[in-house]
Amino acid sequence: MVTFHSEKISAKITRIYAPGGEQMYLIEGTEKAALIDSGSGVGDLRAFVKTLTDRPLMVLLTHNHIDHAMGTAQFETVYISTVDKNHFDLDDADRDRRKYLSFSKESARIEESDYIAVDDPNRFLVIHDGETFNLGGCSITALSYGGHTAGSMVFLVNEERTLLLGDAAGNFTMLQNATCLTLEMYKKHTAEVANRIKGKTDRLLLSHDRVTPPNNLLEEMMELCDEIQESKDDKVPYNFMGTDGLIAKRCGYGKNCRYGESDHMRYDGGFGNIIYNPRQI
Repeated sequence: MVTFHSEKISAKITRIYAPGGEQMYLIEGTEKAALIDSGSGVGDLRAFVKTLTDRPLMVLLTHNHIDHAMGTAQFETVYISTVDKNHFDLDDADRDRRKYLSFSKESARIEESDYIAVDDPNRFLVIHDGETFNLGGCSITALSYGGHTAGSMVFLVNEERTLLLGDAAGNFTMLQNATCLTLEMYKKHTAEVANRIKGKTDRLLLSHDRVTPPNNLLEEMMELCDEIQESKDDKVPYNFMGTDGLIAKRCGYGKNCRYGESDHMRYDGGFGNIIYNPRQI
């Protein structure tokens, strides 16, 4: 049987650690609450969230990948972008999440009864770019940030001056899949989001790895895009679940890790990193 754990980030934000290693965030206002992402769909997430809040709850999905959107069947109100709703891979969802979870340190503890049924994304409500959700004394604005998926969303918790990035940008940003946008489009969208959040954020939060990004992360990501386009990056070969790519900057992962396990931290002291497909630049 698997379990969840949590920690308070601020008075209104709680980070939830899922068995697959992914991280979700509970945002709580005086009237409503919002859960950012629903994990990989193992364990009773709804029961755990109920121990943290008794307010009416909605789920806001950053994107449609199996480690973020597979626990939705437990929740009545779920939002996702139109693009990612229309590209939800139902046929392979259960197979892929089982493969993904096999890499988790918690895999041996996952029982068949832990698996949540695969949901029907046709019932999901649509998030619109720029839409704001008022929770009572706390509001969340959704911002389109295509790249990792075409319809990825990030969420600005306005009163907390906090941006929840999902997998849109971070220290191991995956852009190598055929379903990802080109590097050129990713750079464009990064610049747009950076401009929209300028002067509005003091904290960035990721959905993987227990690290805190620098506030200039998006600027760093744009600079990295330039290095890749100019062929000045490190080009470290990488494969994950059957997809090949190149890691732009050498970092700790697998056999290349300095500290015994993957930590994804760059060797040169930088933070942002990109895994990309050289055919999609």
